Amino acid sequence: MASLEQGHTVYARSKEFDSLVSRLFPEMTEAIKLPFGTAEYAKEIRRKRFESERLATALTAAPPPVQPRQVDSQREARALSKAIEEAARIGWAAHTSFANDLEQVLRRPDIIRLKGKVSRLEELLASAWRAREEGVPLVAWYRAQTPQSVSEVRQWREALNEAWLTM
Repeated sequence: MASLEQGHTVYARSKEFDSLVSRLFPEMTEAIKLPFGTAEYAKEIRRKRFESERLATALTAAPPPVQPRQVDSQREARALSKAIEEAARIGWAAHTSFANDLEQVLRRPDIIRLKGKVSRLEELLASAWRAREEGVPLVAWYRAQTPQSVSEVRQWREALNEAWLTM
């Protein structure tokens, strides 16, 4: 129960046999209809925790007063925000039958080629894989990774496309 409340899916029950269990044990029908204990419940807990942590971080980081020399950095910040919005517009791609796990994706020639081009590629793809599994919105994932430039966002977008995480 504690594991599920923390968003872990290791002990989550599958809903695959709910109708069968309901027919075999009618007294359990109402309890089985509740979302608690399912993988979806745990994923929702994780998604809410991720969003609340991101919001708390954003709220505690109050913007400093604007100085004239910060105008360029504000322009860059707006451009970066726009790049993130554009990169995340399409959202996550659905799972494909030919990319069932991250290790398989990391062995693809296109991904290996990107390793020299994209810093911390494996870490980013692992994070993205988990975020997609947990239902974290793509735009929130990009922001949580704190890209430093528009070109970095473009590189990450290319990496996510090559890893079949986005289209």
